Amino acid sequence: MIKFFISLAALSFAISIHTRGQTVQSQIIGTAGESFKNTSYQLDWSVGELQTETYSAATNILTQGFHQGTYSVSTFVQQPALMFNISAFPNPATDFINLKIDNDAISEIQFTITDFSGKVLQKGKILDKLSLLDFSTYATDAYFLSITQNNQFLKSFKILKN
Repeated sequence: MIKFFISLAALSFAISIHTRGQTVQSQIIGTAGESFKNTSYQLDWSVGELQTETYSAATNILTQGFHQGTYSVSTFVQQPALMFNISAFPNPATDFINLKIDNDAISEIQFTITDFSGKVLQKGKILDKLSLLDFSTYATDAYFLSITQNNQFLKSFKILKN
């Protein structure tokens, strides 16, 4: 009989805890997030959730949850009217990149090295057909090397630094 009353008391206690216990709130701890709202829609996003789910309709696709894209640039963009070759080597680099321009009339050619966030790390002018660009002070990562002439884009490279 005592076992019955102890069991009944434990069950009553469990039920009372369940009905008055924790409430679940829609909160996450994430590394980034934002919310946008207008009269037509609301968009909330966050980085750091553990799962995703995708819904699709006739013309719309919605992916929710942890959604962080990975971008890998494996080719370069070249201006179609470029009449000479530009190459950067070795890639991956350790300390230096050779920038070779196959053009006899090198004038007003500039380079810009940026990191993935777009921060400009180095800028300069190309004065010779073969130039040496210093990467020795950069951390192991991926960088972009952009070549312009008279403020017109010519070519871009993704440079990996070991």
